[in-house]
Amino acid sequence: MNEKRVLLTAKYSVIEPLFALHLGGLMRDLDVPWTFFPVKKYDFNALYKRVEEFGATDVGFNVYSGMHQQAYQAADELRKRGVKVHIGGPHATYFAEAAREHADFVYKGQSFDSFRAYLLDNLEGYATETVRNQFEKMHFSREAQRFLKSRGESRPRKLHTDERAQIQSRLNEIVLPLLVKPEAQQQVSNILQRRIFFRDYLSDTFPAPDRKTFYKDNPDMFANPIKNSICGEGCPFACTYCYNVAWNSPEMYGRFERRVIRPIDDVISELKELKSDGNTKLIYFQDDVFGFEMEWMEKFMPRYSDEVSIPFHAQLRLELAHGKNGKRRLQLMKEAGCTGVTVAIESGDYKVRDVMLDRAMKDYHIFDGCRNIADVDLTLRTEQILAVPEPTTKPGGSAIGVDLKTLRVNVLAGATISWTAILAPYGGTELGKKCVELGLYPADKLTTNNDIKDSFFDESALAYSQLYKDQVRVLQRWFSTFARYDRGHEVASEFLRTTLPQHDHPTIEDFLVPSTDIGKITKVTLYDNELYHTKDQHADAFSCRPGSEQTFPSGSGGIDRKDGAALLATLEKPQLTLEDIARQPWNSEQRTVLYNLTPLWNYMPRSDVIATTFLQHFPEYTPSQRSAFLMLSAELRKIMTASIAKGPLDRNAEMDRLIKEEAIRLGRAPEDDSCASQGSRGVLPDQSAPRGFDIVSVDFKEKK
Repeated sequence: MNEKRVLLTAKYSVIEPLFALHLGGLMRDLDVPWTFFPVKKYDFNALYKRVEEFGATDVGFNVYSGMHQQAYQAADELRKRGVKVHIGGPHATYFAEAAREHADFVYKGQSFDSFRAYLLDNLEGYATETVRNQFEKMHFSREAQRFLKSRGESRPRKLHTDERAQIQSRLNEIVLPLLVKPEAQQQVSNILQRRIFFRDYLSDTFPAPDRKTFYKDNPDMFANPIKNSICGEGCPFACTYCYNVAWNSPEMYGRFERRVIRPIDDVISELKELKSDGNTKLIYFQDDVFGFEMEWMEKFMPRYSDEVSIPFHAQLRLELAHGKNGKRRLQLMKEAGCTGVTVAIESGDYKVRDVMLDRAMKDYHIFDGCRNIADVDLTLRTEQILAVPEPTTKPGGSAIGVDLKTLRVNVLAGATISWTAILAPYGGTELGKKCVELGLYPADKLTTNNDIKDSFFDESALAYSQLYKDQVRVLQRWFSTFARYDRGHEVASEFLRTTLPQHDHPTIEDFLVPSTDIGKITKVTLYDNELYHTKDQHADAFSCRPGSEQTFPSGSGGIDRKDGAALLATLEKPQLTLEDIARQPWNSEQRTVLYNLTPLWNYMPRSDVIATTFLQHFPEYTPSQRSAFLMLSAELRKIMTASIAKGPLDRNAEMDRLIKEEAIRLGRAPEDDSCASQGSRGVLPDQSAPRGFDIVSVDFKEKK
């Protein structure tokens, strides 16, 4: 084997890159020196320097849509310097041909087997094995039918392991002679020449992560008290905005043919190692859907409680939190040390969830699941996507009505923190195609996504009206603040629909700069004080969505990340009232801001921290930004004052009202648990597989 030294890289995020940890484990087991270097603020000169210092022969990029063009430029430069470049990740999976122009090797989907073959100088063997599996797949159905017919069975059924072994023996007799034929050899040659590696089945290799090397080279990641882990691969759902739809397509892995579940012993061993480091305060499970299999939950949760006993946070589907099974699942998690869950609501409009997102969960499922989460005293982090079009949305239109319904659901559900993104029409997703069909996004742009930014928090790329584009940007910044007030959706509606249209676009742009900082200050305070309780300077950027790095508040006059530690240090201090804050020596503009926002901040936990941090930096904004913020925040105070005069909203009564209205509209009783997505792809109420599919959970051991 040629001496290789591998450097893995990705855009900086405070979330540990699990791809690097597990690929690092693969290289550790093969005695291949490796390191990970995150690129901050696209400073590729720092990357080139690190490549030279490490003596890297190979660099592997994990690429997401929106940052792919910058990554390609860096890849081109490294290739000029004689370094072999490998590109993988979501963007490379669905734009493999474009990625190939900038790489020596491209990896679609899972890359454990293919990268292992490269490290062992055995790509020809990998390509041959790939062709062999294609032949086996072609002949398997016919041979399975023959096998069952030989036993007098005429109907297809699930095969046992020993039966599959007998069929495999027959397949060997058929396939091995085919591999030596010129046609097969040409296929092998084509794979090697194309340099795009992919197999239409998930690998049976899942190496344990190499945290020792990773933390040695990235001590800031070790210092983060939130550590990340994953128990399995594969999502059983088919949300249209997610790359998992293509991942689960017949062209890739197919649905439910295999679902990768790591052996419980392996996961426990990894987490016990984290426990021994003395620094880990919280485990965040990055599984798309944690605990999908109840049988696995019944085994894993007691062992986690007994052997790991570190507080943890997990991602869950709301369908899996509702009803009797949902209560049982949540109780198991709570007893094992779970402190909170992240759930995706995505949209507050059932028709949008059903037709546009293929998430046909009813309001009943959402509210019942959230009530069950509250009943076991777990914190709740919700996720939603703003600017999702309705099935009838026209170019130049608006989605503000849907967005406000989404806010209403969060208000009623009592979310601890409400995370929001603005829809990005990614190529390779069903929703991206729907946006093209509606005339909201050009078809030619969907083939490259070169106009998509590397953040889905800034603005919409769809052909909405300018007013709506301004409205959704403002709502995204203030969403978590509005969601904490029981009439926040009413206040937001009045502010966005009545007040904002009275101001021109430049004024709104100026208002957005301080608003962006308020949104981020609010988030870091809620994450640390309410959701994770880690008092961690990294927690402000913590997010479940890959590639969603967020810096600490910044604007043209805003706050820099260096202030993060100072902000979080204030959380250690006794809480002050806003009246206490008002007695401090602020200037007239700062006092006006405090006066304007006090009615809203009164509903926020640790509003003293939010107010103090924002007011301290308010003089740093430009005069036009300060003027716009003072003017619009005064309007917001008027709306809040009128809203408070109505008295508190009975959230439970409002949830019950919406559930009943939905039942009448859909012609089904709330107790009818059916939750089948469009195309019969949704999860059933008993948390079994979608109709027509079987789940096969496979414990994977690493190949030696």
